[in-house]
Amino acid sequence: MDSLQVLLVDDEYLAIEDLKLMVDWEALGYHIAGTAHNGKQALGIAAREKLDIIITDISMPGMNGIELIRQIRSSQPHMRFLLLTAYAEIDYMKQAFRLGVEDYLMKDEITS
Repeated sequence: MDSLQVLLVDDEYLAIEDLKLMVDWEALGYHIAGTAHNGKQALGIAAREKLDIIITDISMPGMNGIELIRQIRSSQPHMRFLLLTAYAEIDYMKQAFRLGVEDYLMKDEITS
């Protein structure tokens, strides 16, 4: 079985590095296909790569995670999303779940 391709998106370098190191992605059947530090960069990667899952921060400069999800969802409805956030802002969460986001992770719960 082919591994699922994952894109990690966060403007905080350490958040991405923590996620890469804290999970044994390969053992679980996932492969980190790439990382992006903002929504616009993630859009470019998603257009070039065959991705299955995008784990994205909500709050990023330039393009936030909600807008990233909205744009990708319109062209790639099969994509699965998981939100990564430092705060549980209810309005963002409502928007995200309306867009079909699978779930979310609080950054303060992701510690090594």
